[in-house]
Amino acid sequence: MRRSLHGLAAALLLLASCAPHAGRRLPELIEAPADGRRQRCEAVFPAGSWQLVHSLEFTSDGGFAGTVIGVTVVDPPDLSCALVTVEGVTLFEAVGGSDEAVTVERAVPPFDRPGFAAGLLADVWAMFVAPAGREVTFGLLPDGHPVCRYLAEDGRVTDIAPPVEDSWQIRGYDADYGLQRVIKGHVDHQRSPPEPARYLELSAFSPAEYTLKMKLIDALQLP
Repeated sequence: MRRSLHGLAAALLLLASCAPHAGRRLPELIEAPADGRRQRCEAVFPAGSWQLVHSLEFTSDGGFAGTVIGVTVVDPPDLSCALVTVEGVTLFEAVGGSDEAVTVERAVPPFDRPGFAAGLLADVWAMFVAPAGREVTFGLLPDGHPVCRYLAEDGRVTDIAPPVEDSWQIRGYDADYGLQRVIKGHVDHQRSPPEPARYLELSAFSPAEYTLKMKLIDALQLP
């Protein structure tokens, strides 16, 4: 058990670094009519407040792999996240907000390392909360896929490809237009309001890349 937790800690610490991988750049956007696309793009995020429990499987290019339970409370403009072993031991718990400030409630070493909490909360935020953009444009990627492009105040860019046959994708870029993360998921766009995705996969790009695969165990809508 001690060895498995050590591997878990080492792999999850990679979440704190999100430098873009060389060659992954923001593509040019071909202008196209909006046609109600923003509503379809934002349907990939759960509407309202939720408590979500996921089985979280991770892998990294360093050869680390493992599974924990992730508990997330999405209550915009705030969210909280906890990582728990299958035996019920809380390894990490933190609260974040739209201002990107993070308050760590519990962090078992080495989860208290600088930058870990901010990196993890940034990933969770990107999965469950629609981006705030000073500008939103609509268009087509070179491969013909429609996207909503959000430009943040700090220059970061988020592309959301709305659901096609219930599958969708989010691509996040830094202010230098380097790719930071890709999130893939599934949503039943026939439901109104949208419900949380049953499956999410996040791929992060940095000198040490990692992947998170999240299967929804339970979803409770909060008042």
